[in-house]
Amino acid sequence: LEKDRVKLAILDEAAVVCSTLSFSGSGMFARMTSQFDVVVIDEAAQASEAATLVPLAHSGGNKGETLGAKRLVLVGDHMQLPAMAHAADQNLKRAYAASLFERLETSHPAVALTIQHRMHADIARWPARYFYRGELTNAADAPTESPFVKSLGLNGDGCVCVDGRLVRLKSYAFLDFHGEEGVGATSKSIMNASE
Repeated sequence: LEKDRVKLAILDEAAVVCSTLSFSGSGMFARMTSQFDVVVIDEAAQASEAATLVPLAHSGGNKGETLGAKRLVLVGDHMQLPAMAHAADQNLKRAYAASLFERLETSHPAVALTIQHRMHADIARWPARYFYRGELTNAADAPTESPFVKSLGLNGDGCVCVDGRLVRLKSYAFLDFHGEEGVGATSKSIMNASE
């Protein structure tokens, strides 16, 4: 098909190709004539080892005999969500749930980012202590006030009415909604109007 030839030509000429791990195993990648110099896998700690190998299998080697990529960069955080595996046998489940990132992190030098820019310092305090051995610090540009303050246009911390009660929104808040779940009017998605 002409459409497939055009897609293949675009892939072969591209300087950067972005794909999911599973799509990188498609026939389109297998038919490429060029090879990838570098394969970068984001959220690598959440991907099973088998899934991580998929883009390497089609990285432009000699028909699967060798890997074409000269460099593999795994980006992830093994302290966050692990790889998921489904198997009735618990030993198999553990084996399949291991990530290549996790396996290599124990024996190869890894660069740990220890300064965070995204979370309010109050929120970052807990994971820094319990997951990152106190080594996670806040950057000077990390948020210092609740995003609700600006969005609600209020002086001081924002607030919201939940089930008839006024809840002040500081850097974080726990809200207990009592609404009913149902199917949306225009979609089949489960929703809770109260939330």
